[in-house]
Order: sequence, then structure tokens, then C-alpha cells
Amino acid sequence: MIPPVQTAIIVITAMFFLGMGVYALAAPAALARPFRIVADTPESRSEIRAV
Repeated sequence: MIPPVQTAIIVITAMFFLGMGVYALAAPAALARPFRIVADTPESRSEIRAV
């Protein structure tokens, strides 16, 4: 059986990546902005969503 602390860490990590994925689908340009990447074409936004 997995200890409760490990379960909590796994769930928190999974929720973080789920949130990041949903955010990338909703606003790909905003997700790339901190890295100084300009996503001004539909192709570049699709690439961000794909990753």
C-alpha cells in the first residue's frame, strides 16, 4: 500500500500537469509568453498545444 504522503504528492503533481495542459489548450500564446516566444500564427499556437 502506498503511504498517504506519497499519494498526495502524486495527486498534486498530476493536478499541476492537468492544469498546465488545460491552460495550454485555452491560451497557448499566454503559456509561451514568459519564455519570450511569440505565438502569432495559427501554426505556432498549434505547436504549443501539441507539446
